[in-house]
Amino acid sequence: MAHTPVVMRQAVKRLYGSVYAPCRAAARFGYAPSSFAACSRPFTAVDSRQRAFTPPSAAQPDSKPIYVLGIESSCDDTAAAVVTSDGRVLGEAIATQADIHAPFGGVVPNLAQEAHRAAIERVVDSALTSASISPAKLDAVAVTVGPGLSLCLDVGVRKAHSVSREYNIPLVHIHHMEAHALVARMAAGSPEALPFPFLCLLVSGGHNLLVLVKGVGNYMQLGTTLDDALGEAYDKVARMLGLDLRPNGGAALEAIAKNGNPDKYPFAVPMKKYGNCDFSYAGLKTSVRLCIERLLGTAEGVGKRATTELHGLRGSSSSSSSSSSRDQADPHSSSSSDQEQQQIKAD
Repeated sequence: MAHTPVVMRQAVKRLYGSVYAPCRAAARFGYAPSSFAACSRPFTAVDSRQRAFTPPSAAQPDSKPIYVLGIESSCDDTAAAVVTSDGRVLGEAIATQADIHAPFGGVVPNLAQEAHRAAIERVVDSALTSASISPAKLDAVAVTVGPGLSLCLDVGVRKAHSVSREYNIPLVHIHHMEAHALVARMAAGSPEALPFPFLCLLVSGGHNLLVLVKGVGNYMQLGTTLDDALGEAYDKVARMLGLDLRPNGGAALEAIAKNGNPDKYPFAVPMKKYGNCDFSYAGLKTSVRLCIERLLGTAEGVGKRATTELHGLRGSSSSSSSSSSRDQADPHSSSSSDQEQQQIKAD
């Protein structure tokens, strides 16, 4: 099949997405692998296997926007949305798997895949219904092809292929980390509100990157983690404390930290002596573990003891907040936990 035409690529750029960087999870569909981590050189190649497409007049400049269905299934959420090329989200839907994985303390790939398969049709239909648009009126379908769990990515890619084939619309391959970086322009309200280049701190699951975003498909990685990513460190500390990781360890720690004293334990600031942009959390995580064991007991017994003490703290906070007005209640007061959700880094 031919390359996606220039006008389609321009429309996709207006979506703040990209046509780049499939990963090995989609290799069975013939995609060429690429890596956002190696972004010191720009992404320049568009997958030649994408569907040939003669765009309608709607894709021309100064005409009505095009409509794109986006599908995401890279880890433990099944999500879909209908987005216009001028940045409006017309409809969206999501199915979370937090309750499925909580008993295991992390994401179980085969269970995640089964949950994606059970939810994908419903989620896509819900997004289209919410957007009040039929699949026949879509101009393209975009899907996450990596990084992520291969078993999970496979579900979204297959669904996107099915829609692309049935309605003869182009398939746009989205790099997960690139999408995170570029969606900042949508969050800013318009591309003009956040012009290129801009500096992006990208913290997502097993990724921790400082990236100079020069343009769509053009990135320079300034720094990354040398060991754990921040999300991984949060999850591991939350597990040490016996917290509930629904929706994640960071949220659980934030909930109890609101009642804490930030100056009580003087932990060292990582990488302070180094004149670069890299990150490191392994040493900080070890310092926290030693502190927890010193105060609450050995690693084997720390979970139960910490859970009891923290639940007591949360109970006092709840009692206090119940006497105040409802709109002043802490929205995170019930998000503490005793399991760890593993954040997975994959190319």
